[in-house]
Amino acid sequence: MHIRIRNFGPIKDFSFDLTKDFVVIFGKNNIGKSYAISVVYLILKSVLRIEKDRLAYVSMISDQINALSERIREELSQEKEMDIKKEIEEIVKDVGQSGFISDFRESLCATFEESDSVISRFAKQRTDIRLCTNDVEITAEISKKGVNISEVVIRTDSMIATRGKTENHATENNRLFLRTRGDERIALTKFVENILSTLYNQAILRIYYLPASRSGLYQALNAFSPIFAELSRNRGFLKGTVGIPSIPEPVSDYFLELSGIRIRENGNQDILEIVGEMEKEILKGEVLFDPETKKILYKPFGTDMVLDTALASSMVSELSPVVASLKYIIAFTEAKPLLFIEEPEAHLHPETQIRLTEMFSKLVRAGVRIVMTSHSDYMFNKMNNLILERKVDIASTRVVIFNETDEGSIAKDIPVEELGIDDENFLDSVEMLLNEKAELIEKLNRNG
Repeated sequence: MHIRIRNFGPIKDFSFDLTKDFVVIFGKNNIGKSYAISVVYLILKSVLRIEKDRLAYVSMISDQINALSERIREELSQEKEMDIKKEIEEIVKDVGQSGFISDFRESLCATFEESDSVISRFAKQRTDIRLCTNDVEITAEISKKGVNISEVVIRTDSMIATRGKTENHATENNRLFLRTRGDERIALTKFVENILSTLYNQAILRIYYLPASRSGLYQALNAFSPIFAELSRNRGFLKGTVGIPSIPEPVSDYFLELSGIRIRENGNQDILEIVGEMEKEILKGEVLFDPETKKILYKPFGTDMVLDTALASSMVSELSPVVASLKYIIAFTEAKPLLFIEEPEAHLHPETQIRLTEMFSKLVRAGVRIVMTSHSDYMFNKMNNLILERKVDIASTRVVIFNETDEGSIAKDIPVEELGIDDENFLDSVEMLLNEKAELIEKLNRNG
């Protein structure tokens, strides 16, 4: 599946390829990196509900299917074949609008609050999101009126619906034929289900989101959750309205995942071994979870101390949620996990950033898909070395740089080759510092 975002907030154009296992997005601050991965996360979350809500979706379209079935019977009674491509596209459009696009709209409102936050701040062009599979392309337009599917295109030119199933045959001019008489209603229902299933089947995974400022967000939400619970129990005694602050959906999901940790055994040993390496080589201690207090704790090796991560170093407090997610949640995921993580280098020494990049490459080889944003030259250059060492698979890796334009930021792919990544991302900053140093030395020599 491919997802394309256009004219969204600070973003002019960004594409996401779900077939890649390791995606690293570089760029300056306030350029749209977090916007991009937040939107992709919310889209995937909505699409993944298709299978759960499949029966409800079928119920939504029953009247349209029945009406189309009657038309087909009339035409086929005269032994004609009927091109039903446009009709099927309209049905998919309606069911998608009432189904996963409706879910996405609610998630978008919960995350960005105002429509002005998502409509392009640079250009007067349409804000839209496009989902593409081999079989279908769905475009949803975002405006002050909401999120609405503007177009559905069945992309294959080789589909024929027939007696209760969908078969592939050659056709002409990208038309979709239903030729065989029989139970047309079953055939049409099955066909629409198959199209929706292509979205779900290409997104079968378990998604997780680790936002920037992980430690601060977790500690703050953890501290306020008992207060909200107490207010809820005693709402009858409140004399005024208590406003609850808005929390972006990826952040609330992050907190609920960590707060709902269950201590289990027999997780993915490859992932757990990498977690052990992270604890030993980087954290120098063990990350624990207390199911009673619902808190993440840190136990330094060689001591009896068990600390709240808020009392540990900034490096430990920022990495502990990452380790806890891997150790207690992702290692026990049956579906393939996809981890979105913002700025994993925050509060880390350059040496630690380098080690963490290698740990991420190991996680990818262990089956964890990773999408991360970063500003770190050290992580960028370590990825280069990992490619040279053949520890990162070129075919499944994507490196993206966000570039500023007058109409918003555009995501550009940086070529990933056997000799590494074309290193243009940080050259301007390095060159600026070298030129500044040369000028200062020259100035000292003149004044000396």
